[in-house]
Amino acid sequence: MMKNVNVLWNIAFVFSLFVLHTNSYGQCGQLIWSDEFDGTTLDTDKWAYDLGNGCPDLCGWGNAELQSYTNSSNNIRLADGNLEIEARNNNGNYTSAKIITKGLHSWKYGRFEMRAKLAEGTGLWPAFWLLPVSGSWPMTGEIDIMENRGDQMSEIGGTLHYGSSYPSNQHDGSSYTLDNGSFADDFHVFAAEWEQGEIRWFVDGELFKTETSDPNTLNPTSSNTAWPWDDQEFYLIINMAIGGSNTWYTGTQAADFGTSATMEVDYVRVYNAAQPSTEITGAKNVFKQSETTYSTEANATYNYTWEVPTGASIVSGQGTNSINVNWGNSTGGDIKLAIEHQSGSCAGNTFTYTFAVDVFDNDCNFVLESFDEKAAMSPEFRNGQLSEVSNPASNAINGSTLVGQYERNSSEQYDVLIYENALLDQASDYTSSDKVFKLDVMTVAPIGTKIQLQVGNTAAAGTYPAGVHSVFEATTTTQNEWESLTFEYISSPDANGASYANDLDRVLLLFNPNSYTNHTYYFDNFKRVLSAGTSTLSIDGPQAIEENETGLVYSATGGANTSSYEWTLPEGAVITDGALTETITVDFGDKGGRIYVSEVLEEGCASPTSYLQVAIGNNDCLLFADEFDDNTSDWITIEGDAGYTSTEAASNWNINSTGHDQWASINYEINNGTSAGTIDFSEVGNKALLQFRAKATSPVILRATLVDANGVEAANDFLLPVNTVYLTNEYQDFTIDFEGQFWDQFNGGGELDTTQIETIRLSINPGWSTYPEDGYGNAFTGDIQIDYIRIGESCSVTGLEKSAVDNITIHPNPFTEQFVISGAERLNITTIEITNAQGELISSSEFAGKTISIDESNPAGIFFVRLTSTTQTYIKRIIKQ
Repeated sequence: MMKNVNVLWNIAFVFSLFVLHTNSYGQCGQLIWSDEFDGTTLDTDKWAYDLGNGCPDLCGWGNAELQSYTNSSNNIRLADGNLEIEARNNNGNYTSAKIITKGLHSWKYGRFEMRAKLAEGTGLWPAFWLLPVSGSWPMTGEIDIMENRGDQMSEIGGTLHYGSSYPSNQHDGSSYTLDNGSFADDFHVFAAEWEQGEIRWFVDGELFKTETSDPNTLNPTSSNTAWPWDDQEFYLIINMAIGGSNTWYTGTQAADFGTSATMEVDYVRVYNAAQPSTEITGAKNVFKQSETTYSTEANATYNYTWEVPTGASIVSGQGTNSINVNWGNSTGGDIKLAIEHQSGSCAGNTFTYTFAVDVFDNDCNFVLESFDEKAAMSPEFRNGQLSEVSNPASNAINGSTLVGQYERNSSEQYDVLIYENALLDQASDYTSSDKVFKLDVMTVAPIGTKIQLQVGNTAAAGTYPAGVHSVFEATTTTQNEWESLTFEYISSPDANGASYANDLDRVLLLFNPNSYTNHTYYFDNFKRVLSAGTSTLSIDGPQAIEENETGLVYSATGGANTSSYEWTLPEGAVITDGALTETITVDFGDKGGRIYVSEVLEEGCASPTSYLQVAIGNNDCLLFADEFDDNTSDWITIEGDAGYTSTEAASNWNINSTGHDQWASINYEINNGTSAGTIDFSEVGNKALLQFRAKATSPVILRATLVDANGVEAANDFLLPVNTVYLTNEYQDFTIDFEGQFWDQFNGGGELDTTQIETIRLSINPGWSTYPEDGYGNAFTGDIQIDYIRIGESCSVTGLEKSAVDNITIHPNPFTEQFVISGAERLNITTIEITNAQGELISSSEFAGKTISIDESNPAGIFFVRLTSTTQTYIKRIIKQ
């Protein structure tokens, strides 16, 4: 940082960015002085305050700076293990802070490093630098390790000052530019290594500038002493100046950083010589109770000793170059690595390195970025302007103090804001909608503006769609006030996405993509939430038991969080052990029924719920069943001139179509049309669970719904898979759960009377001329055979297992080359078969994993995945693009 400059200069920095790493520079430095800023007040045995505005000898500190330095806690303090220097603007009265080691500590040669997060704002001029103990500036030299312009936050400079007195003074500077992000987003390590005849500059261990005395690399050369840095000791300075319209370094512009801005310094360390550089790799953001790996380079001549923050533990790897860490209930902190060199020029020396990790609670409402709290991701790149500002219009949706402000770049068609180090779950949680993303947004952009979210992997990132596993979209519904948007899964564009589906760490936000607009967007509370209505729970335990049987164990599996569990048992059954835990012991009475479990989550989250049917003596629990074994079909009617014929023979209900009307239906009257012909589904336990076994002579859609005694049909969208099945030429067992499908009205038909369900209505290739399903655009011609229809839940283990097909998901669907099967783990699947829409077998193999490929020689179209266990077969329909 320059002193005693009285004119404006044009600076032509030499942009020489050497992407090199150093292992040693002839010596191996030991830590000889440091300040970790862990106390509550500044250590005055290490630092002195430099106060005032430089007057009367050097007003404006020689650079027309605006600030007066103070030792007030308004400007300098220790908090949370950091030194905080705060620049303040009180109606044009600027104050800041500056600390020096002059008179206390000085050094000749060594490595000087500072880990800090800089402040952003026009006019800010933070610096970490060295001045000689005695002499006249600039003849005796100056070393600027780091200085920054607050309006250019992706760039810092490293500079030497030397030469004769003004106006013959000289300087030689180089800049370092981040590939992505800002020096205000996160902490970075700024360092210089100074030895006889050579000085080197680093950012985060990366060498970007070197100067030597022989040969003399200074440019421009000096008419005076060209290399004054071997002559005496220097002392350290940390400050944040404020430049104005006459300050050359900050751009000769008015200061404009709001009322305050804060630079945070984690530590300052001095080594007596250069030390080998070592990089620690691993996750910067982690969940409590999670386990992660941290590594550095392997060298057989090194001894490695690791230390982890309080609350965390090293599971394995101590003494090696790679450790596994369980984070327990740690609140985070620095992982420390001490490397002892056993041979070479550094033999006998030990060097210490740190790696900062933030730890988060894995709440069901997990906030990745809120601006008021620490973030579980860090901004790395943006086309527009990102700022942290006060909430401009607090309301019930968003009452945060601070929010993000994003000004879209109108010259960019796909303006993007990129975050990295994002703490994300596995991709299947999002593509299956088990978890959804939410974002608070306020904007002047028109109602209906799209906001796109992409999640992926940093290492795989490249030209779109490389590294983008999943795409989600939301649409604004208001203007100029906060709303909470929920993102909907759209697609998975990267064909290689399966390779990193469990390693997502990158988030891209695109405000109104595919446009050239320049609207401003305020956003906040970017979070992922357990999706309402989605249950990941299942219950394991015996289902067929005897009266008064005791000591039976039931366990809930698939819970998303470390939680307690609420259990509900049939009448007469009691929990004898494990209440409120995931595993209970039960003594039964003389009644069977459903065992329910709910995972207890935090307020505002949907609690996943599951149940298991338990039968005493394996009695029949069905409300109704027709096995079609009496050759009577008087209760079957056909609506209109549909082109169907219907017979019952050979224990089957046989339906033949020679071509039929759109939405033509076949009505099956429950209870065979008798006076007891309705079933009451108003009780939760009696919600319709329709089971049937069927096949067709060629692939066909069969759609089922329910009708009450007044002819009102259960409302449902014909696209919902809950009531649409896909028949092939082999028998399949299907389960349709109509719970949640009883809507108030359908096509204006009135309110459904759920106490008097009378009819099952079947449609074959329904609405075939407009039905939005590839391959089903025609009337069906052929035969359908239905082996049985049952309503309610079978108490047998096999019967219950059929309902598990609803928990099997395939994603992405549609897919291009590969897809992933989820939810099949507990079903003991042994084989997987894939057929095309014509029923031809494409592949058959043992079920050995979740990721499945269909050979690229097979054209796009509809396929069927057949999963077979020891007792059951499950069919899922997929589409290949």
